[in-house]
Amino acid sequence: MLELSRNERKAFQDKLLEESSEYEYNFERYEVSYSIAIAYLPDLLDISDICSRIRKSDRNVPLSEHFHAVIFDFTDVQEGIKAANKLLTYFQVSHFGKSVYAAVVTSNAQQTLPQMVTKLFDLLAYSVDHKLDNHITDESQVMKGM
Repeated sequence: MLELSRNERKAFQDKLLEESSEYEYNFERYEVSYSIAIAYLPDLLDISDICSRIRKSDRNVPLSEHFHAVIFDFTDVQEGIKAANKLLTYFQVSHFGKSVYAAVVTSNAQQTLPQMVTKLFDLLAYSVDHKLDNHITDESQVMKGM
């Protein structure tokens, strides 16, 4: 189960907010959307080979030994999910039989960057709680009103 103290979650969120500020500026000014994916690795694994597969316009954001995030520039909802799934495929090939829990959110006019980052961590917790390992969780997969 994903156990993050309030201070750890806040520290991770603050780092993501800082790292995303340039992408948020481009979104607000030029309407260039972006996505943020986060992964939780229950086991300590070397994922440097996977991180080398992201585009130059994207940003790898290591949060801790178990938590890693990637900001995908120029992506809408579908492209953000596709980019995260590509990294998941590389992970599955490199670390066969190991689990990863992942979530992705995409910028939109209805939510601020802090709301987006909060939603990202909520989706990750949902993924862990519902044992959705080796799967990318996004907002469309969460049942509302139940």
